Amino acid sequence: MDRARLVGWRLACVVALVLACVAAGRAAASPQDVVVDWQTHGQIDGTYSISDLYNAKRLMLRLDASRAGEFAALVDEKIEADFLGIIPKLDPSTDPVPSVPPANLPLWMTAMAVGALLLAAGGVASAVYRRRHRTG
Repeated sequence: MDRARLVGWRLACVVALVLACVAAGRAAASPQDVVVDWQTHGQIDGTYSISDLYNAKRLMLRLDASRAGEFAALVDEKIEADFLGIIPKLDPSTDPVPSVPPANLPLWMTAMAVGALLLAAGGVASAVYRRRHRTG
């Protein structure tokens, strides 16, 4: 291997190692961290996985059943906001509004989708035409 390829491989390995460390940092959270975050200042501000949030609700039932309902409501809001894209309700009579904007697809992607649809429709029409006009 020449020197440039060797440097490229080393650089790729370093980048992969950094990405693995960053991903491991997110996975290092636990249900206990969620409970501590809430007990510290009454909010859940950290970044947690959905399994950590669900397991934190079960943990809170064992730790303090009297406050578990309040905690479960905050966890549900966190799940709705972070994983479902729903803004927490200010008025219970209103429907939840998605916080994710509508899909604004680029023109090239829309053109590719229309082209694929036309090709598929042409293929179906061709098969129907050939079947109806068979000789024999």
